[in-house]
Amino acid sequence: MELKKDLEVKRDGVVGDWLDKIEEAQKRDKAFIKMGKRVARIYVGEETEKIPFNVLYSNTETLLPALYNKSPQPRISRRFKDADKTGKWVAEITRRVLSFHLASTNPTKDSPDTCFESAILNALVPGRGMVKFAFDASFQSSQEGGDDTPLELKEEGIRNSSIPWDKVCFGYADCWEDVPWVSFEHAMQQDEVEVNFGKFLANSVSYSKLEESDSIESREVESGLPQDLAVVYEIWDKGKREVVFISPGYREGTLKVAPDPLALTGFYPFARPLLFKPHLDSLTSTPLYIMYEQQATELNDITTRINKITRALRVRGFYDSTIEGLDRLLESEDNTLVPASNVAAMQQGQTLEKAIWFMPLQELVGVLQQLYVNRTQVKNTIYEITGISDIMRGHTQASETLGAQQIKSQWGSLRLQKMQKLTNRFVRDNLQILAEIALTKLSRDTIKDITQIKLLTDMEKEELKGQIQMSAMQAQATGRPPVPPPPAILHLMDRPTWEDVEGVYKSDLLRGYTISTETDATIDAEAMEEKRQAGEFMNSMAQFLNGVGQAMAAGLLPFPAAKAMLLSLSRKFQFGLEVEEELEGMQPPAPPAPEPGKAERGKEEVQAVAMEGQMREVEASAKAKGIQLASQLSEMEYQIKVKGLQQKASLDDANFQLKMQGLSKKLQEAQAQAIVDSSVGVENASI
Repeated sequence: MELKKDLEVKRDGVVGDWLDKIEEAQKRDKAFIKMGKRVARIYVGEETEKIPFNVLYSNTETLLPALYNKSPQPRISRRFKDADKTGKWVAEITRRVLSFHLASTNPTKDSPDTCFESAILNALVPGRGMVKFAFDASFQSSQEGGDDTPLELKEEGIRNSSIPWDKVCFGYADCWEDVPWVSFEHAMQQDEVEVNFGKFLANSVSYSKLEESDSIESREVESGLPQDLAVVYEIWDKGKREVVFISPGYREGTLKVAPDPLALTGFYPFARPLLFKPHLDSLTSTPLYIMYEQQATELNDITTRINKITRALRVRGFYDSTIEGLDRLLESEDNTLVPASNVAAMQQGQTLEKAIWFMPLQELVGVLQQLYVNRTQVKNTIYEITGISDIMRGHTQASETLGAQQIKSQWGSLRLQKMQKLTNRFVRDNLQILAEIALTKLSRDTIKDITQIKLLTDMEKEELKGQIQMSAMQAQATGRPPVPPPPAILHLMDRPTWEDVEGVYKSDLLRGYTISTETDATIDAEAMEEKRQAGEFMNSMAQFLNGVGQAMAAGLLPFPAAKAMLLSLSRKFQFGLEVEEELEGMQPPAPPAPEPGKAERGKEEVQAVAMEGQMREVEASAKAKGIQLASQLSEMEYQIKVKGLQQKASLDDANFQLKMQGLSKKLQEAQAQAIVDSSVGVENASI
C-alpha cells in the first residue's frame, strides 16, 4: 500500500497523467492481450502436448495467401478522368513514388510488403495488425565548413515498420476518427536513449531487466532488477497535434515533445488497425481462433485418442510353451525356416493357429475408424466457420471450361470477400499515408531522382519562351523562315511545371479532388486483370477506328470530335501517360505532297487535267445541245404525223360522206323503180 501511495505521489504532473491514461487503456485491453498471447503461443507451436492437431496454423496458412499474396500495385488516377494536365502528372508522380517505395530492396529496412504481410498475420492470429511510417533525414556540413553555414541534406527517405500488436494502446473512443491519442511502447537500451533524447536523460532514466507483465505498476516494482532496458512510451496526441515521449523510469518531466512532425491530414502516421472480428465498443477484436476454439478442442481430444489407440494397436498375445521356438519364429526375418522342436505334439494335431492366442484388436480398429470419421466431420465444421470450405469448393481443374473455373473462383471467394475488402482497404489507407508523407516531405530533387519525370521549372520555361521569341524576331528581321523548336522541347513546354504539380500534391484539398489512390486486388483470381483490360482496349480501339474512319471519310464526323472520343476511351483503361500524351498530339492527316523532282511535270499534269476537264465540258455541252435538237426534231415529226393523221381522218370522213350520199341516191332510185314496176304489174293484171 505504501508503494502504491508513493507511485500516486510520483505521478503528479504531465508524466503522471499520461501514465494513468496508458494504464487505464491497458486495463481495457487486458482480456484481449491475454487472449491474443494464448492464441499466438498455439500458432507458433509452444503447446504441442495440449494441441496435437494445430488447426490454427493450418487455417492461417490457408487464409493468409487468400487475403494477401503479392505486393500491391498502386493505381493513381484523376478522380473524374478529365483532361486536367496538371492532375495527370501529379497522378503519375504519385504512382512512381509509391512503386519505388514498394519495390525497395534495402537489406537494412523492412519493405512495405513485409510490413503489410506481418500486419495481416497479426490480424489473423492475435487479432490486430498495424503498420507505421516515419520520415528520416540526415544532414551534413557543407564543404565550406563554417559555423554559420547551413547543413546540406545527405539522405532522406520513408521508414516503415510493423507495430507489435500488444505494444500499442488507444485513448477511449467509439470510432477511429475520434481516437484522441495512441501510445506505443518501446524497450530501449541506454545507448538508444542517448541517441534519441541526449546523454543527460540517458543517465537519468532508470533501467531494469524487463519481464512480461500486464501493467505499469508491476514494471515499476521491478525497478530493483539489474539494469538492462528502459520502457519509453511514444504518445501521438491528436488534440494538441504533438508527439510526447515519457518513461516510467523518469518522473521529472517528459523526455521529448515534438510538435506535429509530419503535418498529415489525419495526424496519425498509421491507418486504422486491421481487425477481422472487431468489438462493437472498442478498437480491439476477437481472434478468429476463438470462433472455433470449441471445435478445435474437440479435434485435439479426438487426435489424442487416435494416438493412444494407435499406440495400443500392437501384435501381442500368448503361445503354447510346449512348442519350442515360437518366439524365435516371430522374431525371424522373411523367407526364414526355423527348426521345429517337440514335433510329436504337432504331429498329434497341434497347429500354429491353435498354439498362438493373439490379443483381439477388432474393437480397437472399429473405434479408430470411427474416430477418423469424427475428426473429418469436426474439421469440416471448422472449415465452414472460417470460410475455408468455400476456398476448397473453389478449386478448379485444367479440364474444366473457362466459365466453370470463373464460377468456382467467384464462389471460392464469396465468403472471404469481406475479409478481402478489409485487407484491401487497410493496404490502400496505408499507401495514402505513405504517399502523403513522401510528397510533402521529400525534396524536389529526391522526387526527380525517384520518378525520372522530366518537367521544367517556371524559370526554365520562361527562358525557353524567351529563346523561342528571340529566334522568331531574328528570323523576321533577316527575312528567313523561323526554325521551329525540336519536338522534345515542344513536349516539355506543353507540360506543367514542377511548381504547378507541387502546388497540387502539397495541398490536401487539391490532392483530394484531383487524384484517388487505389490498389490492385491482392488475390490470384485477379492476376490476369491487366491482360484482360489490354485485350478489351484493343478490341474497343479496333471497333472505334473502323466506325470512326468511315464517318470521317464521309465527312460526317470532324477530326477534333474523333480525337476527343479516342482520348475519353483511353482514360477508361490503366495505361501510361505516354499513350495519352501521344494521343493528345494527334493531328489530322495532311494531303500527300508532290515529289520534289516532279514539280514541273506536276504542273503539266494539272494543266492537262484542266484541259481534259474543259474538253469534257464542251463535249457534254454539245451532247446536251444534240439531245435538245433531237428532242425538238422528234417533237416536230410527231406533230407532222398527228396532222397527217388528222388530214387522213378528214379525207376518210369526206369519202365516207360521199359514199353515203351515193348509196342514198341509189336507194332512192331503187325505190322509184320499185314503184314503177309495181304499177306496170297492176296494169297487166287488169288487162
